[in-house]
Amino acid sequence: MSGCQDPAFLNTVIVSNRGGMTFHNILIIICAACCGVTTLFSVIGVGLHLSRYTVPSEQRMISRILLLPAICSIVSLLGAIFYDAAPYVRNVIKLYEAIGICAIFELFVASIVPGSAPQRDAFFEGLRVRSPFAEHVKSGGGSLDWFRTRSLHVYQILPTTVILVTASWVTLGVYCGTSTKAATAQAIIRVFTMLVVVVAVIAILRFHRRMKAELEPHHAVKKLVAFKLLVILEVLQSFIFAILTKSSQSHPPQNLSPNDYTVGLQSLLLSCEAVLFSLWYLSVFRASSYRQHSAPEIGFVAALGDVLNISDLFYGCSLAFSSFDRASEN
Repeated sequence: MSGCQDPAFLNTVIVSNRGGMTFHNILIIICAACCGVTTLFSVIGVGLHLSRYTVPSEQRMISRILLLPAICSIVSLLGAIFYDAAPYVRNVIKLYEAIGICAIFELFVASIVPGSAPQRDAFFEGLRVRSPFAEHVKSGGGSLDWFRTRSLHVYQILPTTVILVTASWVTLGVYCGTSTKAATAQAIIRVFTMLVVVVAVIAILRFHRRMKAELEPHHAVKKLVAFKLLVILEVLQSFIFAILTKSSQSHPPQNLSPNDYTVGLQSLLLSCEAVLFSLWYLSVFRASSYRQHSAPEIGFVAALGDVLNISDLFYGCSLAFSSFDRASEN
């Protein structure tokens, strides 16, 4: 993007009548406060699980989900401070949402079959498949192919999100931020991103519907709604503010700079939402149910390392694609 500069009016500083504070200054203060509260709630939630790490297969995924509001809040704060960098750093949310979607799916699977991949295959191989014409009627044969298909539909979000985020960064670096080409490229990327998320979420919903009886004791509905709502809100808001960005360039608001109006307000809104979701997550993904199990096998630091090591998700992704290849060959 050499030699490309955004129009000056995008970053025009509008000074308020109260003590020389700009809207941008006030925005940063509010976002920083929200970020502090959200991060505190998220750290408390994760810490409660790590201090009693009795069921790693489930609590590993829960801890990753609990970090999502904090990630959203931190990224929103950075976007509020650095308007020019906001389009770049917001893609971090997309990347972590992909991890979170895989984590909620793995949480549901682990709640039913806490064992290794071969044990899961054996379980679903023995699970009688439902009739494609009447889902309440069970027929002969196992459900392993059905499970592998759901896994593939969920895990496709990891490689495709990495590709789409990379494409977004490339277009932001190649085209001027206010050019028609940049707007068109980003719009196409947003559409594909939404489609990828929809495919993964539908797969999780179908898995939940099929295994509803097994997941009922684990309060899966509340967990799914809490997680899915934050993801849906972030996706919808990105579309709405993309439209507002285009509108503000042709009709700048009177009391705010266009960047305040589009980038700043979006950061503010997501920061406030992250506070509410981080508090809600403490209730939905509570650690108290895991204190009934035996003493933790590993310490706090080792449990933290287990949560931060996401190689298990990449292994699950490779397993989903390799299983699909084997099924295609057969």
